[in-house]
Amino acid sequence: MMDAMTAMRGERLPMRTWVQTTVADLPGFIDRLRVSDTPARYLPATAGVLPTGAAIGLGYTALAVKLHVLLGTWERMTEGEREAHVGSIRSYQTEAPSPESYWGSGAFVDAPLVDSLVRSTSLSPSPVQQVSTIRNAVRAESKQAIASLIQVGASPRFRYTDLPDSVEGVRFFLESFDWQTPWSAGGQASALAMLLASGHGAAPHEAEAQLLGTVRRFFRALLDPTTGAYFSGPRPDHGHLVNGAMKVLTALDWLGEPVHAPERLIDTCLAALPSHEGCHLVDAAYVLHQCRQRTDHRATDVRDYARALLEMIRLHHNPDGGFSYWIGKSQTSYYGVPITSGMPVSDIHGTVLLTWALAMVLLLIGDDHAPLLGMIRP
Repeated sequence: MMDAMTAMRGERLPMRTWVQTTVADLPGFIDRLRVSDTPARYLPATAGVLPTGAAIGLGYTALAVKLHVLLGTWERMTEGEREAHVGSIRSYQTEAPSPESYWGSGAFVDAPLVDSLVRSTSLSPSPVQQVSTIRNAVRAESKQAIASLIQVGASPRFRYTDLPDSVEGVRFFLESFDWQTPWSAGGQASALAMLLASGHGAAPHEAEAQLLGTVRRFFRALLDPTTGAYFSGPRPDHGHLVNGAMKVLTALDWLGEPVHAPERLIDTCLAALPSHEGCHLVDAAYVLHQCRQRTDHRATDVRDYARALLEMIRLHHNPDGGFSYWIGKSQTSYYGVPITSGMPVSDIHGTVLLTWALAMVLLLIGDDHAPLLGMIRP
């Protein structure tokens, strides 16, 4: 017999009814995360928020903008509410570089996050490694902020400059990551591709084509033709293969480059279901969604896999109306900084990831009666 929590999660509802009800409830969930009297500031979860989690703001607002786009609630906001969200994200951008070399000019800096990272990396093996860790986090935050602004037709106040400005520098940057762990390497490479493709960096604009061409050639050379994934050295496990491919495919999307080996990548993805984490679920959905733009390879198998993903997504849904990054447990850290105690409630990151995954899965299944969700670019 199902317990009360199982019933509250809607597992007795037919799947189509559950999808309709869940999508209808999500705008109410995001409203519950708003900080009182601040229309563009959000908490990371509905309960169990730690002091540092409450102090951080930039990433949550950027994620909330993406969720509003997915749900179609962005257009239903008042002009003042939309301006508040854009203004909040822009307010984190710094014009000058940091004296500690943690970031260059134009970076988006959330001071409580950086302060926490400085403390947590104080025992790094070397000062260079500490700077690199913080710098990479700031670059990732800046990329997310800029992508969220672009998503709603806005732009940052300044050009983000902390990027290599030559062909040799771009090549060295991409080759400096450990592509035997393609999830991590792909995330940094994707940030570079997205920022260069959207007109950022210190190089003159006339050099952009050369730099972007270098990124495209690097990804083509990195392609493993057997799996359709992107890595070097021994073949990684299935999770890293798919997650790393997802990061590269987001970069290819910003570069206007088609997926290089979509049939092989579909075969690789379909070989196993992802693990039950928000990132793993959305990465599998994204890889299949992007590959399906180019091929009908194994269409029936893709639909069956998408239905299995839908069942997995459903397990992350909670009575508070949102999704948790883990089943029955909110996301506990952000760039390694503790933000919640991990209570059985929904969190903003898990909700964005799994709503986005839901949007792509419904498209892969091809249900004409499914609710219409928007699409975002990471």
